[in-house]
Amino acid sequence: MTSRLHRSSLLIAGLGLLGLGLAAASAAAEPEYTAADKFRRGVLSIAYGFLEIPAGVIEQSQKDGVFRGAPIGLVDGVGRFVVRELTGAYELITAPFEIPAGFAPVMKPEFVFALFEGDPYLAQEKRSIERIAGADVWRRRGALVVRFPKHLQFGFSSAELTPAATARLDKLAEALKPYPDTQISVRGYSDSSGANAFNIALSQERAEAVFSYLVEQGIPSTRIVASGYGSVQPVANNSTLAGRRNNRRVEFEVRATGVAAAR
Repeated sequence: MTSRLHRSSLLIAGLGLLGLGLAAASAAAEPEYTAADKFRRGVLSIAYGFLEIPAGVIEQSQKDGVFRGAPIGLVDGVGRFVVRELTGAYELITAPFEIPAGFAPVMKPEFVFALFEGDPYLAQEKRSIERIAGADVWRRRGALVVRFPKHLQFGFSSAELTPAATARLDKLAEALKPYPDTQISVRGYSDSSGANAFNIALSQERAEAVFSYLVEQGIPSTRIVASGYGSVQPVANNSTLAGRRNNRRVEFEVRATGVAAAR
């Protein structure tokens, strides 16, 4: 039954191939929201929002079985369909106006086609993580990349977790627990201040602080690898105070193991 449901999901996803081409550029990396992004997202949400309904049925049926899950998934899917259509219309209408600071899409995933992408086990975990407030989640080379741009940053030369960081890590741990067949890479970064060796050591300390906290919350240490990368791969301009703060961060890469792929 599960295999039939999976085949159905692939068939339904085929309906969105035309729109998927429009969304691919925004889904390939961390989104930078522009008026064009809002317009594209609004059009695609209105045109393909109905895919929320079969997606809800398929996801819930895979989780709880067809007889129990399908009715729940249908109700959930219809509700998400209505919300996606309304938010799509809103984004389409407001696209020409200035985008406020801190803007983020209302619906997750950002594009409805992501409901049908890739490994269903990893796709379910992606949707669980996306429910966490402030989480940015996207696909990169077969893995999930998870970032909390406003909550998992560090003070200058510090590896101490803030209350905002621990609050998000609590929720992340709960989202990760139901999916034991994934591995989590905790990736620490620094800004460009200081020597390279110091930055690598500091970013390693930040990754290890997150590693230790996740283990305390019940994630097996065997699922996690912590690595420090120093000041490479900045997400903001290191010439400004705000940019350096954004670069002092920890990200996550979640990848399905062979066990999950065999399900």
